[in-house]
Amino acid sequence: MEADVQADFGTRLDDWQRTLNDDGADWLVIPWLTQCARSWQAFEQAASGTTAAMGPPKVENWSAVQLFAGLAFYGRYGALLEKLPRDRRPDWVAAAIGSAEWLVSKAPPAAHDEVPTRIIVLAAGRQALDLGAGVLEPKAVGLLGNLSEGRVRNLMSGQEPQLTSVQGRIPAAEALRWLSSRPGFWPSIWQEEQVATTAMPDRLRVPQAADGGLFHPGLRRRNGYTIGAKGSEVTIEDFDTALKALAKMSEPRWRRPNEQGNWGIVRAVAWVEIDRRELSHQS
Repeated sequence: MEADVQADFGTRLDDWQRTLNDDGADWLVIPWLTQCARSWQAFEQAASGTTAAMGPPKVENWSAVQLFAGLAFYGRYGALLEKLPRDRRPDWVAAAIGSAEWLVSKAPPAAHDEVPTRIIVLAAGRQALDLGAGVLEPKAVGLLGNLSEGRVRNLMSGQEPQLTSVQGRIPAAEALRWLSSRPGFWPSIWQEEQVATTAMPDRLRVPQAADGGLFHPGLRRRNGYTIGAKGSEVTIEDFDTALKALAKMSEPRWRRPNEQGNWGIVRAVAWVEIDRRELSHQS
């Protein structure tokens, strides 16, 4: 059971990396934090009377970046990026949501807070599902079920609504029942003992094909990564597990799409070391 949970976590982590590659602007708070910092710089210049040019704010290493990343991952996948003892996880969720809400409330009015607000709504919705109490915003149900807020509101209206509306929101138990049938919904696994307890290395050794292409997380198909020689191929759900299996092969081979989108087998001619984050941007 523990191995299954850890593999499931790896699958969610791979999906998250692909999501950031495709729709990073929807989930990254760095632009928002930069806007906030620039507003403070402008206030400082006006208040101090200085005309000295200030350099671009360096927000990438601010703790808020990791805070919102952790909340976004929790909300979307029902898992935690941070390694924590099991009994401390509920407190982390509650404290992280509270801290994020406080930061948004204190941000300069001129800063566009659409992304951090989306993350908070999603995380709060996931928390309500996990607690089995309270109500969810239609926007949260949409984000959890991978459909638009407008579609959720349509399901709450009409003569025979599929979702009950309680002052414009949806009871947690009913939301969970409906979401459980949605293909885009990830059930929570953060309560399980082994979730996120294995640290992911920052740098990886990955096989490289003759044309320079690497084995990377974006090669996952619906059921996982297909590796091995033709006739003896296997499909592995988790990227890191597939990578370890490739390392044990005398001639590592994997399937990848060509320029026409057809999936064929390529063979490794070398192994290269690369940062995990850089690898996630391969295509």
